[in-house]
Amino acid sequence: ILGANGGETLRIGTSHYSLTDSNTRVVNNFFDRCNGEVEIISNKSGNNRFEGNVFYESRGTLTLRHGNGNTVTNNAFIGNGVPHTGGVRIINADQTVNDNLFFRLTGYRFGGGFVVMNGVPDSPINRYHEVKNARISNNTFIDVEYILFGEGSDEERSAPPSESHFVNNILIGKAGSS
Repeated sequence: ILGANGGETLRIGTSHYSLTDSNTRVVNNFFDRCNGEVEIISNKSGNNRFEGNVFYESRGTLTLRHGNGNTVTNNAFIGNGVPHTGGVRIINADQTVNDNLFFRLTGYRFGGGFVVMNGVPDSPINRYHEVKNARISNNTFIDVEYILFGEGSDEERSAPPSESHFVNNILIGKAGSS
């Protein structure tokens, strides 16, 4: 566990070129206890597709950090109650997250089970662009401790997500909890 920026398992792109499409496909991989930092995958480019991957007991999230028009579909985020396990974190525009399984994830804040960030108005290229037109649908969340919208809200990150949709998702709480 590095515990600091730079410990991601996979990074696609850089902040400087983040508004460029990479057209990368990350398909049918098994991420087994990938615990370097809060970003298991740091996506920093556009039009990438993450499909059919399993994130098993991995501390952190698949983070759409920069870049627009990315798709996260048919993945399984299996935390099994292990501390700091997360799912997906969304930043930027036109991101699609659908048909994924989120199971027993305990992470919080930026490493939560599902996180939609607040953005910086007129953000410089290396900061947090506003979440716009996110499409989050047909996902199943089972015993996920933190599903957060507008995370990171502070003086700088004051732009809430806009024109986004969270529809047709299934949320199942922990048995015996209120």
